Amino acid sequence: MVDHPLFTDFTYDNLGVPRNAEIAANSNPAYFDLGLCDRDDMKTRSDWCGAFKVPSLRNVALRPVFFHNGKFKTLKEALVFYVQRDTHPEKWYPVNPDGSIQKFDDLPSKYRVNVNTEEAPYDRHPGEVPALNDAEIDDVIAFLKTLNDGWTGR
Repeated sequence: MVDHPLFTDFTYDNLGVPRNAEIAANSNPAYFDLGLCDRDDMKTRSDWCGAFKVPSLRNVALRPVFFHNGKFKTLKEALVFYVQRDTHPEKWYPVNPDGSIQKFDDLPSKYRVNVNTEEAPYDRHPGEVPALNDAEIDDVIAFLKTLNDGWTGR
């Protein structure tokens, strides 16, 4: 048996992934999947609300959906979200009648402070250049496709 690298840091992160309207429970505006703080042993840790386990990058190019709620269906969509979440939030989140954007709309407003906005590429602001351009995103995708260990999903 060959041991393959796991390609994960075994952490949890809160990325502020947009709400997925394809999830039936999300038709209820009061419903939120709070991630770690939904666990019985974490109920008192509101700082972990919205955090989900960072998955392995092994076989990432073979996944049919991305993120905890399956919001994105392609690796390209997921990577573009990563690098444009903060530079072009209007692409990902609902726009209010006054033109403001409902960033991190899949979290109750009191937990939106938990979203990772410090690390690259999430440290950008509207109007700034995204951390990667389209060609660089394609290069990252080409690399991620090399992390396949032969798994076919059977």
